[in-house]
Amino acid sequence: MSRQFEKYLIHPIERPVTDADAKVDLIRSKDNPVMSFFYESAFYRRPCVICDKEYALPYDELFCFLSTTGDDINLGAVVSFQIADRKIVTDRCCMIQVPAFVPHGPIEITDMAEPIFSYCTGMGLEHGSLPKENWRPQDVLPLEEMIIYYNCGDAKDEHEGINQKWIMKCIPNKTMKGEICSSLRRFFGTDGWTYVESAHLHSSPEILAYYGADPWNPYELGGEYVHGVNGQLLTFTKPTVVFMPAYVPHCPIVVNKVDKHNIWHSAGLATGPINRREGQDLKNLNVEAGEVEMPEPW
Repeated sequence: MSRQFEKYLIHPIERPVTDADAKVDLIRSKDNPVMSFFYESAFYRRPCVICDKEYALPYDELFCFLSTTGDDINLGAVVSFQIADRKIVTDRCCMIQVPAFVPHGPIEITDMAEPIFSYCTGMGLEHGSLPKENWRPQDVLPLEEMIIYYNCGDAKDEHEGINQKWIMKCIPNKTMKGEICSSLRRFFGTDGWTYVESAHLHSSPEILAYYGADPWNPYELGGEYVHGVNGQLLTFTKPTVVFMPAYVPHCPIVVNKVDKHNIWHSAGLATGPINRREGQDLKNLNVEAGEVEMPEPW
């Protein structure tokens, strides 16, 4: 694999882990300077205080909490999440999007029957809290506009229910308020199939993430994938975030095999009708997959 492309495939830093550890960090943007916006993923294996204080950020922040057992409805734990003067308490798999400048926290996981997977992302790189004088608690939204649960029961895809299961999709300012676009799926097909066939690009950076679902073996993927990056087909067999800078053609995505069910998600900004270009559209932009110089984002 060309080293030019290796830096865009990001794997967890494998730290010593014991069964007593409540949290196992997977991939963090602060460990990977190629990533130009905030991102963290983890397994929570025991009750845990994720955040013990209030903070606010100058950008929308999205949190996702997912069962590791394959249950798309029941989380197997309870998440308590304070947002300004409102509080979410739920035992369901969910996505929560906090508006920019709105104080939030504490965040806690309790009543855990099974470990859970979680990721958090936002389109700014700095994750330190704004000074309190810049907080805008009055911008808080009704709870139903800041949280979604399983919402893909009507998904129509030739692989749906056979090789994959679409669990949640966050469409900005449609499924819930906010700028962040995210899709969450489980892959469980083992025969080899193509998830995304054609190269496309976006006008903002994007994350495409692949994880195993075994919290006791957090650095194992249990699958093999081929992912196109700028015309190069790259193969990986361990947990991976593919970080795509803006305007870099990427895909296809081929699922060579899945030994155990895998968790897949995307995250980025929705930038309107020009954010996705396929086939002839790449030529219209004078961009051909494999002919774009990769930028150095740091």
